[in-house]
Amino acid sequence: MTEAMNKKQNSESILLERLRPGLLDVERKYLESCELGDEQFISSLLNSGRVSPDIEDTQGRTGLDLAIENGHVSLVEILLPKVSPKFIHQGLLCAVENGRVEICEILLDHHMYQIVTKPNENSNENEYSNIQGVTSQNDIEQSNSGDDMSIIDEISKFSELPVSNMLKEALIKAAIRNDFQIVQMIMMKGASVDIPHDYFCSCLSCIEEQNRDYMVFCNKRLDTFRALASPAYISLTEEDPVMASFYLSKKFKQLQVMETEYKARYITILLNKI
Repeated sequence: MTEAMNKKQNSESILLERLRPGLLDVERKYLESCELGDEQFISSLLNSGRVSPDIEDTQGRTGLDLAIENGHVSLVEILLPKVSPKFIHQGLLCAVENGRVEICEILLDHHMYQIVTKPNENSNENEYSNIQGVTSQNDIEQSNSGDDMSIIDEISKFSELPVSNMLKEALIKAAIRNDFQIVQMIMMKGASVDIPHDYFCSCLSCIEEQNRDYMVFCNKRLDTFRALASPAYISLTEEDPVMASFYLSKKFKQLQVMETEYKARYITILLNKI
């Protein structure tokens, strides 16, 4: 029953996305101005209430995304307090993908990313612990303050992911790009990449993910291993990066045999490690 309901919800979501109405002239001008960085016109439009800061173009890009893509730092600072939390995280992923270091720093300073604890400096993790599957401390801070709880409630309205997982999503993208500065910046928030479960793992989480969408499950595993193989990530997390690289090379040789659908990708990663 639950699976049928999930499929119905997914179908409805896709239908609503495809039936998105066209943009009004004022909305089109707003998005074009975000792309060009016309701060005065944008501020005027938003203050008049004639356009929503959350409006998206046909590709699902908001004005914030367009400002980020084109490197308009001061415009990002203007739009940031006005857009919904959902689009702030979308903007962070956009900034990571476009290598906008300064904008990533601005977005990560937003209050929605401030409730994750930093790694425990006194923890005695074993060497190579990150790539061998020992999870570092990423849990959301268990605080009873009203401010933190209101932030959590605000985030839960648009995402099922806790903040730690949203930061992990951004970290994986940054590590795949091998962007040392952004990887370091996100890790300072307490994020880390955990090694995926075994390919034949039958735990409830793995089974649910495979049943939901097998290709998404496989792509997620591949991206996680690509992030773990990033020189930027290895250099920041491993005491001995050379030994860690040897461990990963051995792991990729095993994966290319088991996960034949991505054999070529794993071979490419393996060659890049040698």
